[in-house]
Amino acid sequence: MFYNKRMRQVWNTLTCLQCKEKIIQVSDTILNPNIDSKLKQKILDDTWMNTICPRCGALIRSIAPCIYKDHEKKLLIHVKRKFDVQESGYHQRFVSTKEAFRELILIYELGLDDQQIMYIRKILKKRHQKVFFIHGDDEILVFECDGEIKMVKNPAQKLPDRGECITYEI
Repeated sequence: MFYNKRMRQVWNTLTCLQCKEKIIQVSDTILNPNIDSKLKQKILDDTWMNTICPRCGALIRSIAPCIYKDHEKKLLIHVKRKFDVQESGYHQRFVSTKEAFRELILIYELGLDDQQIMYIRKILKKRHQKVFFIHGDDEILVFECDGEIKMVKNPAQKLPDRGECITYEI
């Protein structure tokens, strides 16, 4: 991984799992969905940071360290590593996987409480190996648990955010 002088972009060397071709991918270190209107949809569609191998055509899914800052939602997400950034009044979260990043964006887009969803996921994980949040509203939260759909009543009472950076895991 190589950073440019202004720390706005990072060059990642990726290796295709199919043919072992080395590919250079350039990505931004600061993501602002309020400026890039298509960014949020690319993350939700799981097309962000995807590369096609020029040699064999295989899809390469990657994720690079960055900060996602949504001014409208007051959300600051540290992706892959915790940056030395503090923003008063923002919900600060840390994610290490692309799946957790996408799910966290979805939760905030729906206006839900990510801490409640983490709590419900822990309860569901006691009985299932893979638990993914799919959708929700003020009444029902929908999860996929080992391929089955589970509906859970939404507690609808938001938990207080103490301003610390919370690790969000899947």
